Amino acid sequence: MLKETFTILDGMKIPVKSIRLGGGGARSSLWSQIQADVYGQEVEIVEAEEGAAYGAASLAGVGSGMWPSVDDACTSVVRASVTACSPTRRA
Repeated sequence: MLKETFTILDGMKIPVKSIRLGGGGARSSLWSQIQADVYGQEVEIVEAEEGAAYGAASLAGVGSGMWPSVDDACTSVVRASVTACSPTRRA
């Protein structure tokens, strides 16, 4: 299903620059590897367990002047590791 989304975006000439995984499925290194192989590109696994709470806190930080923009807040607090696509498994 997600692979189809990327096919649609490609048809619309919308480039996918990065793929980030979060939530329960992202805790599985096997599932992250499968997704990277299916998509044919690396995936980033967000380290935060509670992504929605991080997002809300980041927005509050921007609103209170802690960061000048949402991009700055994300750069400051979002941490991710990377799982690369395996050309062997991709084939």
